[in-house]
Amino acid sequence: MKKSGAGLALALVVAAAVSIGYLVGRTGDSAVTAQDVSPTEARDRDVYVPNTEDLAPDEMRVIACGTGMPTTRAAQAAACFLVELGNGDKFLFDVGSGSAERISSLQIPYDYLDKIFLSHLHGDHFGALGELYIGGSLMGRHVPLRIWGPSGAAPELGNGDKFLFDVGSGSAERISSLQIPYDYLDKIFLSHLHGDHFGALGEL
Repeated sequence: MKKSGAGLALALVVAAAVSIGYLVGRTGDSAVTAQDVSPTEARDRDVYVPNTEDLAPDEMRVIACGTGMPTTRAAQAAACFLVELGNGDKFLFDVGSGSAERISSLQIPYDYLDKIFLSHLHGDHFGALGELYIGGSLMGRHVPLRIWGPSGAAPELGNGDKFLFDVGSGSAERISSLQIPYDYLDKIFLSHLHGDHFGALGEL
């Protein structure tokens, strides 16, 4: 037992000497400082944390908010990419199922998330659209939500049909300015019965 104990102690001493020699070799100094062992300065990251990185006027940032398949997982939303330009413009390309939570976590005011492009009408590419629309009303969006995408194979899938989602007070004038014949504005969906969501219904 005594021999085993002595051998263990010798092994520990050798390991400590090797470790110190490694650190000294890295720094070229004869002594190891706290800075060498535990750096306190920020180190380069390979991840993006919201509100920690400036965007220059001639730069753009692309954030993958979702890269999953139709069968979404807790850790991976379906297709969704946010493109931010240095001039402040922001564009969402697809908003697949599960992506609304990721978009919200970026802490971008919903007023700036008003341009969405849909590649096609599968749930894993537009499944979170309703959450972004309703989320905007709850989070103070004051601008229209603009959506570009393909037409469906039938009228009820977007083949020329037009839909109004909420008609809050003061919106009738804006709708009229689009110069769309009122015959085509015959479908209105109301999220709830507050005046800021249906106040213009009588004018329409």
